[in-house]
Amino acid sequence: MDPIAPLHTRQKLKLLGFLENEVNILTLLFLRKKLSTKDISQQTSLSYDVVHYSLTSLEKKKLISRVSSKGDDMVEICSDQEFLNWIDKQRGKNAAVYNDAKDAIEGYLQTIGESTWKPNVMYFEGKQGILDIYEDMLQTGKDIYCWTNIDSIYECLGDYMLEFIDRRVEAGITTHSILPDTPRNRERQEHGEMREGKLSKCLPIDGEIRIYGDKVAVITFENDKPVGFVFNGKVIAAVFRAIFEHAWSRTEDEDCV
Repeated sequence: MDPIAPLHTRQKLKLLGFLENEVNILTLLFLRKKLSTKDISQQTSLSYDVVHYSLTSLEKKKLISRVSSKGDDMVEICSDQEFLNWIDKQRGKNAAVYNDAKDAIEGYLQTIGESTWKPNVMYFEGKQGILDIYEDMLQTGKDIYCWTNIDSIYECLGDYMLEFIDRRVEAGITTHSILPDTPRNRERQEHGEMREGKLSKCLPIDGEIRIYGDKVAVITFENDKPVGFVFNGKVIAAVFRAIFEHAWSRTEDEDCV
């Protein structure tokens, strides 16, 4: 099980004066040590503006440093000892609070130092973010099970969708899809393209859910501002796969309400 910053550790960080968003970023960097601003935004589900504001505050405290690497804005947290030294410097403000906080955080840092960690949820925004999700599907290389609407995808991704289909077929990835019964969706069903699909008259959807491997991507296309979340985990993927298989078995006999 991936280690997560316990509630009492997060509370102690707040007592040290850190805001909620700063705590989210700090606990992530404690685990990963060095990340790009984009990675931090995705893995904390915070917007780029909020991330940049929080990083500026942490940089003023000299707890993080920012460097450019191959065009990416990389963020690196200070060493564990440097962070504990920073707590020592704050001791004069309230010795009892800071001693308690130091003990709690030192124990937490020791715990995660012996563990491995990866994010369970990734956040994506904008057209490029959705493209990144689609590229991840190709890299994962597993069959895709989805509720989707080709009309909405084409409006967002344009001709990339045709490229994606060609690369998916080349990679031997089959798509199993439940789609709204629209002329475009019906026409694409006739193309083959390693696709098994069922049309539904009861699926008003402006987005999609895609299950691939141990991941579940939930994407919305509302107001031309696409947003996506990718959940990574065997249990959640199995749950969504079971729901999909149940829906698949009932699509032809569905009775719209």
